[in-house]
Amino acid sequence: MKLYRSWLPGVITLVLIGLCSSGPLTNAQPKKDAKPAEPPVVDAWRIEEPWRPSFADVLNAKAALAGQTPDQLALANALRVLANRAEDSAKAAPQHRLATIPELGAKGADLTLAPELALRLAALLRGGFPATGTLTAETLLFLNSPAWASGSRYSLALLDLLVCDAVCARQDSEFVTLQAKAMARAKDTCTRLNWTSKEPAAAPNAAELCELACEALCRRFASGRDWVSQPAAGWEQVVDSLCARVRARQALWPEAAPDPADAGACARAMLWLGALLSMAMQEGTTDAAKGKLARRYAPAVKSVQREAESAFKKPDVRIDQDGAALLALFTSDMEPDSCKPLQDHLARRLPGYFAAVDFTSSGLNLASALGWVTENPPLALPEEIAKTYLPAAELGDRHYVAQLSLSLLGHCGGLGPCAPRTPLGTPADFNNWSRALAVLDAANTKSLQDQIGVAIERAVGWLKKQQCADGTFQGGYSARLGGHCLNVLALLDAGVPKDDACIRKALAALPALETGLPPGQLDGPVYGYAVALLMFQKLYEDDQVAAQVLEATGPDAYNKATAKVWRRLKPEHRKLISKMVATLTADSHGYGWSYFGLATKDGTAAGFGDNSWRDNSNSQYAVMGLKAASLLGAEFDREILAAEARRLIRYYKPDASMPAIRVKLEGAEDKKRTGADRTDSIVPGGWDYLSATGEAAAASAAASANTGMTAAGVSSLVICRDELQLHGKLDPALKSNIDLHIHGSLHWLGARFGYRYIRGTQMARVYAEGWGKYYDMYSLERAGVLSNVRHMAGVEWYVEGARLLVQTQQADGGWPDIVGKLQTESASTPDIVDQCFAILFLKRAVVPVTSKPVITQGD
Repeated sequence: MKLYRSWLPGVITLVLIGLCSSGPLTNAQPKKDAKPAEPPVVDAWRIEEPWRPSFADVLNAKAALAGQTPDQLALANALRVLANRAEDSAKAAPQHRLATIPELGAKGADLTLAPELALRLAALLRGGFPATGTLTAETLLFLNSPAWASGSRYSLALLDLLVCDAVCARQDSEFVTLQAKAMARAKDTCTRLNWTSKEPAAAPNAAELCELACEALCRRFASGRDWVSQPAAGWEQVVDSLCARVRARQALWPEAAPDPADAGACARAMLWLGALLSMAMQEGTTDAAKGKLARRYAPAVKSVQREAESAFKKPDVRIDQDGAALLALFTSDMEPDSCKPLQDHLARRLPGYFAAVDFTSSGLNLASALGWVTENPPLALPEEIAKTYLPAAELGDRHYVAQLSLSLLGHCGGLGPCAPRTPLGTPADFNNWSRALAVLDAANTKSLQDQIGVAIERAVGWLKKQQCADGTFQGGYSARLGGHCLNVLALLDAGVPKDDACIRKALAALPALETGLPPGQLDGPVYGYAVALLMFQKLYEDDQVAAQVLEATGPDAYNKATAKVWRRLKPEHRKLISKMVATLTADSHGYGWSYFGLATKDGTAAGFGDNSWRDNSNSQYAVMGLKAASLLGAEFDREILAAEARRLIRYYKPDASMPAIRVKLEGAEDKKRTGADRTDSIVPGGWDYLSATGEAAAASAAASANTGMTAAGVSSLVICRDELQLHGKLDPALKSNIDLHIHGSLHWLGARFGYRYIRGTQMARVYAEGWGKYYDMYSLERAGVLSNVRHMAGVEWYVEGARLLVQTQQADGGWPDIVGKLQTESASTPDIVDQCFAILFLKRAVVPVTSKPVITQGD
C-alpha cells in the first residue's frame, strides 16, 4: 500500500524556483547525539537507483518546460500522475507508478467495478488531457459499461452524469461520436432517478446532507444539459425548509457533522450545505433570490458563510484535502462576495497545488461519503482490526486517485456545466511536458538512503520519549532485562553516543532489573542474557575497532585482540558477562536452547517449562549472544557452536513444492566433496519454530518452515561458521554443509517471503510483544547482512523492507502494527519491541562476523 506521495511536493517547486541540482538530496543535518551514517562497504549494503536522471537529463527537462506557465505545469503534473503512463516513469522513476491503478486505457472505467477510475476519467477529460487513443478508448469503455444509478442514490448518479458532462464539454473532433453516446447515457440515467424530492423529517445527518447536495448537483446537470423533459417537483420546498432551519439555528446543526472528533467535519458539512444552496440558485424551477424563498435564502447563505469562514480559520482544518473539489460549487453569483475568500484561497494555492498537497494525510471523507472508492477484493479482516490498522487514509492508490481527481475537478469547475474545455496542448506537447516532469520528479526525490536516515533519526526521537524517570522504558517487555537491553541496543545502533544522558540512565537501571520468568510473559535467562550481551558488544564496539578484532584471521591473532577488549571492560560488566556466558554454555550437548537455558534431551517437550523444550528462536539469540561475548573477549568452548550447526542441519526442512537448486561452493575441501565444478544441489527450505522431534524423517513431516525461523537458522549457521573458523575448529565437511544449507535457506526466503500480508487471508498470529512482522523483518535483516547478500532468489530484501518502513512511519517517528496484530496491553502502552526491531532493520544492525564476505559465490 502507498500511504503518501512524498515525491510530489518538489516537482513544481523545482521548476518554478529553478533549482539546479540533478543528484539526490543530501541527508538532513544529523542531531548532535547521532553519528553520521557510514557509507556501505560491502555488496550487501549497496542501494542502486538506476532511475535517477543525470545532470544533462535535468537540464533538458527544464528546457522543455521553460515556456509554460505555473498553472500549466501544475495542471500537466496532475494529469500525468492520474494517467499513470508507463513511458513517464519507465526510465525516470519506476517506483513512483501507482501500483494498483492501471494505466489510462488499460482497463475500462466501469462504475460497477472501479468508480475511482470513472472519477479519474472525468478529471482527465475536464482537466484537458489531450485526445489520445488511450483517453478515447477508456471513454468508450465507460460509455458502454452498465448503468449504475437507480432510485434515490443521487451520489451514484452524480458520478455517471459527471463523466457524461465532461465528455460533452470537450471540443476535440475525436469526441463528436462519443458525445452522442454520452447524451444518450445521461438521459437514460436521469430516467432512473426519482426526482420527487422529499423534505427530511428531522435535521439531516451527514449522509442525508451529502445526498441532498448530490441531488442538487444532479438537478444542475440535468437542467443545464436538458437531460430531463419535465421539471422536478418538491425541490423548492426542500430548499425552503433547509434555509428555515439554518436561519433558526444561526449555525449548522451538530447532527450534520460526520464525526465530532474530526476537526474538519463541520467545515466539510458547511461545504455540502453551501454547495446545495449554490445549486438551488442555478435550479431552473427555483428562484431562490426572489419570491417567498428570498426572506430565508439570503440569511441562510450568510449564516453558512460565517460558519465556513470560522471553520476554515482553525489551524487543524485542511480544506485542500477534503474540500477543494467543493469550492467550485460556490459560484460567483451566489451572493456576490460570500464565497470569494474560499475561491481566493484555492487560487493562491494553484501554482503548486497539484504538486505540493499530500492528498491522503487527512482522510478521504469526500470520496468515501460519495461511495466513489471501492476495495477490490474487499477486506476480510475483522472489523475492529480493519478500523484500527487499516484506516481510510492508508488504503492505497485508488483512494489517492479519487482525492486527486476531486481536487482537479474543483480547480477546473468540473462539478457542473461550464464553458467547453480545450485540451492542454497537443498530444506531442503533453508527451514532452509529462516526460520532463517525470525527470524532475525523479531528480528531486530523496534517495532511499536519505529517507532511511531521516526515518532512523525520527525513530530515535520517539524511542527516547518512552524512557521513564528511573531510566527504564515503557512497555511490558521493557521492564525485563532483555527488553530493556533491546531498547539500549537499538539506540546505540542508531548512532546515539554511549555518553548520551538517555544511555547513561538506562545503564544505571540495569542492576535493578529481574532476569527470571515474569508471570504470563515468555522471557527468561536466554533471551535476557543474549540481548544484554548484544548490547554490551555494541557498547564496547569502539574498543573492538581499536583492537582490530575483525581484522584477525587466526586463533592467536583473534584471541590476542579480544583479550585487549576484555581488559577494557568495566569490572562489573566483566562479572555480569561471565555469568551470562556460563548460563548459555552450561552443557555442550547440541540440543539447542529453551527459555531457561540448554535443553536436556533431543525429543518432544510437553511445554515451554519442560527441560527438554527448545526452539529455534531462543537458540538463535543464544548463538548471537555467544558471538557478542566472543568479540568482548569472554572464554567458552566453541564446540557448543559446532553442535548447534549440526543440529540445524539435521532439522532443515526442504520445501517439496520447490525444485532443487545448484550451489557453487568455494574452498579447497569443497572441490574434493562436490567434483571439479565445485557445485552441489539442495532443495530450498528452512526451519520451523520447535523442530519438535529428534528423528529427521519425522521432523520433515512436522510443521513447515516459516520466515522468522528460517532467517534465524541462516544467521546462526553463519555465526557458527565464523566462530569455528576463527578458532581453527571448522571441519571441512561441516563447513560445506553449512554453506549449502545457507544457500538453500536464502533461496527459500527470497521466493516465499513478502513484507506485506495479502489482504483477505487469515493470519495466525501469537498476540505477544515482539512477535510478528517486525520480528520477521529483523530476523531477515540479520540473515541478509551476515550472509552478505543483496538479493535472495532475485529479491532485493533490504530495499523492499526499508521502503515499506519509510512509507509507513508515522509523523511522531513510530510505526503502526503492519500485520494487524492486536496488542495485549492498553493503548497507552506502546509496543516498543516492534519499534526497536524496525530501527535495527533499517540500520542493518547485527553482531559482526569476519570483515570478509562469508558467502563468496555472489548473489
